[in-house]
Amino acid sequence: MEVPCVAVDRADGEQTRQALAKAGVLSDDYQIIHDDGTLYIPVTDSAGVPDGFETTFRALPARQTVQTPADILGYEPSLERLGDVVIVDEDDSERAHEIAEAVMAADLPVRRCSTVRRKSKANSGFATGSYSPKATTPRSTAVHRNRPPRVRP
Repeated sequence: MEVPCVAVDRADGEQTRQALAKAGVLSDDYQIIHDDGTLYIPVTDSAGVPDGFETTFRALPARQTVQTPADILGYEPSLERLGDVVIVDEDDSERAHEIAEAVMAADLPVRRCSTVRRKSKANSGFATGSYSPKATTPRSTAVHRNRPPRVRP
């Protein structure tokens, strides 16, 4: 699909990208491409491009973005990653399950691992705590070898 874009010399690319972002016309939906020394930077509206830039139309590939748990939930959840295990820091069990499901559905590299909910704070000199499984893929095992906690859903 052809989209409006600004054509600039490669050396002026970052400066132009910043100017377009400041003007509020930089498009995040398409990738910036390079062709024969020229960068093509996608814009949302060619009429809003600041003076002094050459506007053209060009077929640009769609930009692939990573979907995060926050994108799915609509808010930033409280969580931590420990290797392949995600620890959800949420007191409400239903909300913790909702966050865990969003983690498993997001584009994070935890597809074959576990999401656990912290049941208690660290309770000894070894910084161990209690965890309850919230979401997991079948037959997954995640073990953090630096400390005693083990998760085997």
